[in-house]
Amino acid sequence: MSFGMKLRSTQRRTDRMLPGPSAPVRPAWVEPCRIATIEAQPEAASASPSVLRLPLEALDGGELILLAIKPSVFSPLFKSARWLAVLTVLALGLLLSGTSPMGLSAERAAQLCFGAGLARLMLAVVSWSATWYVLTNRRVLEIHGVRAPRVTSTALVDIRNTYLSSGPHEKLLHLGTITFVTQHEDRTPWSWAHLQRAEDVHARIRRAIENALDLLPHA
Repeated sequence: MSFGMKLRSTQRRTDRMLPGPSAPVRPAWVEPCRIATIEAQPEAASASPSVLRLPLEALDGGELILLAIKPSVFSPLFKSARWLAVLTVLALGLLLSGTSPMGLSAERAAQLCFGAGLARLMLAVVSWSATWYVLTNRRVLEIHGVRAPRVTSTALVDIRNTYLSSGPHEKLLHLGTITFVTQHEDRTPWSWAHLQRAEDVHARIRRAIENALDLLPHA
């Protein structure tokens, strides 16, 4: 996990089947990093800047997008924190000692360390810019990849449990992580990490799961 140590997290478990009738999910687009609903009509979709950036070829025909969001803008910093910490300590050590084992001056070696840390952070930013969390009427997906989209997805009807958790670093920024556990034992749980308004997003996912289960044919 971020910061090079295991963080304790508070978890909320939501059972797959919730009592009572479920309300129909209203198709909506969600702008990056905030909840802002737009009617999922073709003319509205074409006018939404976030929709234009979403790699729609990753979706199957006939899927309706209910939610399309990005991780928090702090996500690249979390993913790069360990690298930044190590390289900063190394650079400061070189400057304080005044020597460098690489045959360079201490100042030059420290500059290389800081440059490597900045490069790692920029790579994380590029990765973040190409990452989308998408909820459709059939699946939850994580779409990432700069040149060609790579998709991790799970059918809504295959989700056994969802967990909403928040580590100490996320609590400071009011962020959360949603983890999906499927009914297939050979499938590793996976997550939507570092979400703003995670409770609202989690509630929408739960409603979509209920609606998908209601549409299954009953014996």
